[in-house]
Amino acid sequence: MSRPFARIRRFHFNPPQRIAAGLLLLFLFQGLWLTSRQTLTDNDYQYARCGREMWERPGAVAVYFTSCGNIHDGVLAYRLAGLPLTLNLLAERALDTFRKPEDKVVQPAVPGLATSLSTWELRHQLTHILLLLRLPFLAVGVILGGGLWWVTRRLFGNFGGYTALALYCFSPAVLRACVTPNPEILAALAVYGGVYTCIGVAHSMQGPKRKWRPRIVLLTIIFGVTA
Repeated sequence: MSRPFARIRRFHFNPPQRIAAGLLLLFLFQGLWLTSRQTLTDNDYQYARCGREMWERPGAVAVYFTSCGNIHDGVLAYRLAGLPLTLNLLAERALDTFRKPEDKVVQPAVPGLATSLSTWELRHQLTHILLLLRLPFLAVGVILGGGLWWVTRRLFGNFGGYTALALYCFSPAVLRACVTPNPEILAALAVYGGVYTCIGVAHSMQGPKRKWRPRIVLLTIIFGVTA
């Protein structure tokens, strides 16, 4: 059997993995429940507008990505927040081919107007914008929680991994960072990945170059994302 398939076979979904998955599902449920109780804020509109503009109408000047000006807290959070919205708009445009002309979300351009008309941006149509804005950050929170459990379980056993993951999943600060568009949870994941990769590089430095060179490249990418 080839090596990739052998690695897949070594993964087992035993009771420790099931308990960790259950805790992460509880974490995701809490995030979705909090999202359903929230209302759109000025910060949400800022992330939605600037994030979409980065994907759909990037600026010609590299420093000023959007009409929002020079963003000082990093563009990655804006891009993640705007990506689901842009994908949703593309999906609506694709579905318009199967809709009646009067039911189309995006109407073709009319004489005298440079752009097409769209009802997608209307406030009463954006019933799921809160969920779309927060899904990337909730996903990052789940990934970070899984990584935390993986490391603490190897260091302190199953009970230590469960304890660390439970403290993480029910932390108000972590939940707040995952249900509000912001770069904090992204920075946390990047710092965690940087430290973990540093340890991996240190462990592999005594081995052949084919083992530690890819990890150094990965570490460089992680440092760039963190910055």
